[in-house]
Amino acid sequence: MNTRVVELLKDEAGFYNGVRAVKDGEEVLIETELIIGADGRYSTVRKKAEIGVTIRKHGFDLLWARIPAPDDWEPSIRMALIEGKQLSLFTQAQGFIQIGWNIEEGSFPQLRKQPFTPFIDQLIEAFPQLEGTVHHHIQSWKDFVLLDVYSSTSESWGKNGVALIGDAVHTMTPTGAFGLNSALKDADFLASLIDKNYISQLNYLECANARKREVEKLQEIQVEKEQSFASNFVVVV
Repeated sequence: MNTRVVELLKDEAGFYNGVRAVKDGEEVLIETELIIGADGRYSTVRKKAEIGVTIRKHGFDLLWARIPAPDDWEPSIRMALIEGKQLSLFTQAQGFIQIGWNIEEGSFPQLRKQPFTPFIDQLIEAFPQLEGTVHHHIQSWKDFVLLDVYSSTSESWGKNGVALIGDAVHTMTPTGAFGLNSALKDADFLASLIDKNYISQLNYLECANARKREVEKLQEIQVEKEQSFASNFVVVV
């Protein structure tokens, strides 16, 4: 914890063999036979290894917030359509609700210049039982976290002692919550390929070939769900 990679180390043959990191403000050097980049969509490991990435924008950004659930809240996933935009509620452990609210891509700087109350009133109108906890815990734009939504694919799943998994190699959007499970599957398959006696011969292409097709299928499902979300609601004229 509280440690970030700032540089990948190489041996004389150009094979990555460690990292330089900063932990609690102090520099540390970590030697390793294999560096696994599991550091998410903005992966430092991927960038430092100079592995290219292709980004696909989805036309929306996401506002995240977390509030305590009311005592009578039934654990569930709930959805609403507000002015054509998706609002999702996910019950979390320890009595919390995660709120995910789609907004137009790049619109947040302009949105936060507008009055906050009319915006949050839409959430309360959709879920009146949350009025008390929403008013208490979401009081300004600062109580939302902005996520720029995109998906991506990388040129390679690894090279020369670096392997990538999860969002570091194939960023998923929040739609369908596929990201975590996909990363776990990547890790499981990569682990099956690792032989401590032959790490230098790790076949990155085998991992990519085994996982790439499923990941691409899930990313297409995400696009389909995003485009068809509004059709699941009955619009009364």
